[in-house]
Amino acid sequence: MEEPEITLCVSFQKKAVFDYEVETYLFDTAFCIKEGKIAYRFGEGKENTAEGGQVIFCPAGTAFHREMKSPATFTMIGVAANPAHPGTGEAPITARDPARFFDDLDRLAGVVVCSGMDKFPIIAHFCRDLIYLARESRELPPSPLEKEYARLTAHPESTVSVAALAASAGYSTARFIELFRARWGVTPKDYLLSLRIARAQMLLHTTDLSVSEIAHRVGYEDPLYFSRLFRRRTGNSPAQERALAKL
Repeated sequence: MEEPEITLCVSFQKKAVFDYEVETYLFDTAFCIKEGKIAYRFGEGKENTAEGGQVIFCPAGTAFHREMKSPATFTMIGVAANPAHPGTGEAPITARDPARFFDDLDRLAGVVVCSGMDKFPIIAHFCRDLIYLARESRELPPSPLEKEYARLTAHPESTVSVAALAASAGYSTARFIELFRARWGVTPKDYLLSLRIARAQMLLHTTDLSVSEIAHRVGYEDPLYFSRLFRRRTGNSPAQERALAKL
């Protein structure tokens, strides 16, 4: 199968507003969202929303009206139409393999602006993988289990219970945990803890937020409880983690 031609890659972190409320692109453009929520419509079409774990495919030459409903972290990929293209449509595409989707986005997180993709084969590789994944996801929607995995990954600060996730997916709690562990090698609770600790580390390394505020942002009301969990998982207190990052 012919590979999709990648024309552009740009990543944004916690972008609060779009620079322009409406924009039109020369190439079809994929907005691969890691977290946050975006409201949008194409031309005079129907309004939709997309959030973490989803892709918006904006057709070339079409007015793209958009608004941030919450700060979003996403990668924007320009792609020329060809047989590997997933096709455009009004509704967002939900990634059928969230682990692969979020891993690709993490690998592209540092890309500021990248064009002339023949000079950047590694970046082009992960962009293509996201386009392939979007195509596969449109052809075969995610399973209920994968939807709940994507929900956890996109919103680790959420207080939703494992029982609620299981009910949403249509399983008993015990069966949901069993299937989750078989698919991803960890329980939902341990996966959620890993996500929260990773996000807390990022905030400790890149912001001056207090430990209490960071605890709240990653889903813990009690900063002392958060600090104990953090030390148990990393071997350092939050304060030590921040100090080590500055060395």
